[in-house]
Amino acid sequence: MQIWHLDLRLDRSTFHRACALLDPQERARCDRLASSTLRHRYAAAHAGLRRVLGHRLHCPPAQVLLARDPGGKPRLRPGPGRALHFSLSHAGDHALVAISGEHPVGVDLELLPPGQEFAADLAGQMSPQETQAIAALPETARGLAALRCWVRKEALLKASGHGLALAPAALSVSCDESPRLLGSAISQYEPGHWQLAAQEHSGAWTGAVAWPGAPETVEWLRWPEDAARADAGRHA
Repeated sequence: MQIWHLDLRLDRSTFHRACALLDPQERARCDRLASSTLRHRYAAAHAGLRRVLGHRLHCPPAQVLLARDPGGKPRLRPGPGRALHFSLSHAGDHALVAISGEHPVGVDLELLPPGQEFAADLAGQMSPQETQAIAALPETARGLAALRCWVRKEALLKASGHGLALAPAALSVSCDESPRLLGSAISQYEPGHWQLAAQEHSGAWTGAVAWPGAPETVEWLRWPEDAARADAGRHA
């Protein structure tokens, strides 16, 4: 499985090229955003998704055509060699794209550091087990712990295709550096059947990826710097 980190900072000319890759629904959503900064980040993230997928599919990004399921989750339109699962998350100037050729995948990213009020803001989304674990930490560590819980729960919910249609508080995950699904009030989320991996980058962001099935190696890569190396590794 590959997780690609994208830098979303664009100049004006790059922004217009990114917009050209968006489908009509994405362009309409981009145009509705309140500021040029948000519009640039949105276009960069969704054009970047097509560039990463195009690299994996060996086709130009303009030929990467997406559809959406009834819940709004994007997927590749059917075609030869296009049985890929993917997930996108972006915040600030950062995005993560997760790609798997084997199974559904969900990814989430949030910016660091969270404010001290973050744990309190998420209190209603935490399970009793998570609330107890976070409360046992020093006050200065609670924001990061809550953020770790949040991105791991988001990744799990996105991987199943349900998103926030299911209550995040029904899942219990770890809040330390070792990501794990600890328990669930939802029968679909059996802890032994779901895997989590996490990454934190230089105090800038924390991210998590989730998938059903067995543990596997996760490659954390930078786009486009690692593209040639990743391509060589797949064909080695």
